[in-house]
Amino acid sequence: VRRSYEECARLAREVLDIDPRNSGMACLLSRLLAEGLGVARDVDRAFEMLDVPSGISNGKVFAHIGMLHFEQQDFAQAERFFTQGRRLGDPDASMHLGMLCLMQGRHAEAEEISNEGRRLGNS
Repeated sequence: VRRSYEECARLAREVLDIDPRNSGMACLLSRLLAEGLGVARDVDRAFEMLDVPSGISNGKVFAHIGMLHFEQQDFAQAERFFTQGRRLGDPDASMHLGMLCLMQGRHAEAEEISNEGRRLGNS
């Protein structure tokens, strides 16, 4: 399995060399770096991979950045990015934001957001 992660990281880097704004590959490589899968674990570099340019409109990128902040227990930043992803219609961002609200005891808001996430396609 490790070899597969190494190959995955190599291919993601190749794509990013050709297209540095490929948000899907940036998210993939960021996740590999954050978890140390096939590459040395480097959370700081994982965040750098996702340096969000102004005008980005990919909700998945915001959901991913929010999750990295959540894993670092920076809940204010996680909420900020989940909210941006939610505004762009990303179901994962909505689901994560709902779970964060639930953790913080904001039950009514969590239910509303979770229902929205289900309507967007996340169960």
